[in-house]
Amino acid sequence: MLLCQTFCAEIPDTVFLPSLTRLTLAFVKFPDFESFEIVISVCPVLEHLALDNCQFEDTYVLSICSPSLKYLMLNNCNDDDFYEVSIHTPLLEVLIYDDHVATRYLWMNLNSLLRASIDVGPSDYMVERADDEDFQRYIQNVAELVAACCNVNLLYLSMPSIAAIHRSSYAMPIFHNLTELKLGDLNVHGWEFLPHLLESAPNLETLVFLRGFTEHEGCFAKFESSISNSVPTCLSLHLRSIYLKEFNGEQDELKLVHYFVNTAQVLREMKFSYCSCLPIEIQHITWLKITLLQKCSKSKNCKIDFANENLMLLSFLEWMNNAVEEEE
Repeated sequence: MLLCQTFCAEIPDTVFLPSLTRLTLAFVKFPDFESFEIVISVCPVLEHLALDNCQFEDTYVLSICSPSLKYLMLNNCNDDDFYEVSIHTPLLEVLIYDDHVATRYLWMNLNSLLRASIDVGPSDYMVERADDEDFQRYIQNVAELVAACCNVNLLYLSMPSIAAIHRSSYAMPIFHNLTELKLGDLNVHGWEFLPHLLESAPNLETLVFLRGFTEHEGCFAKFESSISNSVPTCLSLHLRSIYLKEFNGEQDELKLVHYFVNTAQVLREMKFSYCSCLPIEIQHITWLKITLLQKCSKSKNCKIDFANENLMLLSFLEWMNNAVEEEE
């Protein structure tokens, strides 16, 4: 069932949906928390719930309680509202959370969770008016939300989420089941926190940088200063694939690639795709530098691939020919 319209939801007592398994609510305004809880309670076998740009008025605690729910998406449902969130979903397998952070997370039963995408940040109100105590509470809440996902085997973290965790004092748990980690664009906090993420995922097999690095200069030094004396277990035993998207070929990025090829002992592949605005001559120079790095790999079976490599080489040759013709 899909409800996609801006209206105020008032649920009559006679409603009962005993066979409904999928429900998407978009731009729905709930007058109070009871009306939303009624929606959940009248769907006893609900497995898929997506909340997109919904509003919850007169709500102090948003409670999502369902014994059958397996998929939950929260997208932009907490604009400048102030409420706590409680998620009691013992069978939940997938959580997509793209929103402002709650004022507090009361109950997070996510023991069955397999995949999580966490992209939470501060609200506009918090950015403009929050004091230091509010900010500390915010970063602590983000860290607690991510820690509640410690059983997942696939995890995505956005840049604001990583920055908040890094600046918090929360001791992150070990993600024993995590085999695939995807990261948004990394700023200086992301660079500095990356070693801790690797240490927290001893069985990691795939590492993906989805949106590249928003900051470069001096950032590898931050990364290096956070590395412990011993190589993270995942690099020694399990990490087989690294994907770097939106790659710019900056010096600090190349140093990070060098670190991986020198420490990841079972690495099988590194794949690169360039930032779309990167000039073709810089793409070619970067391609040459990384190809040379392949010879330094601890793993003799590591293969380095570039997206659209043949097209890049042809474009570079064309650029060279044009440059020669201009000189003549």
